Amino acid sequence: MRGGLHARTTIAWLAVALGLGCGAKPQDLSTEQLTRVVDENQPSLKACYDAALESHPYKREMRMRAVIEVEPSGKVASVKLDEGGLPGMPKCIEAAIAAWKFPKAPDATHAELPIVF
Repeated sequence: MRGGLHARTTIAWLAVALGLGCGAKPQDLSTEQLTRVVDENQPSLKACYDAALESHPYKREMRMRAVIEVEPSGKVASVKLDEGGLPGMPKCIEAAIAAWKFPKAPDATHAELPIVF
């Protein structure tokens, strides 16, 4: 879909889990919990895309990947994006994701989020 963020098929969590090691069961956020927060916050990513399109019209599909660290409190500790996007988009997307609030979990969560516009 051009001009908008693809739905659930492209906003999917590729990798979730930082194991505790030693055979312990990780107690990070589940894929369902992560997906729920991403679904609720997709408009914040689309706003970044729409703002960038205003000054830099672009008609092809764009792909980016965000690596996210979530603290046990649910606060986003860090967001790193690979290169890509229109001018201004990466900083906007990083700020948008950094503001997301996830459910609390006993352990930190590491996740990768493919983003397709």
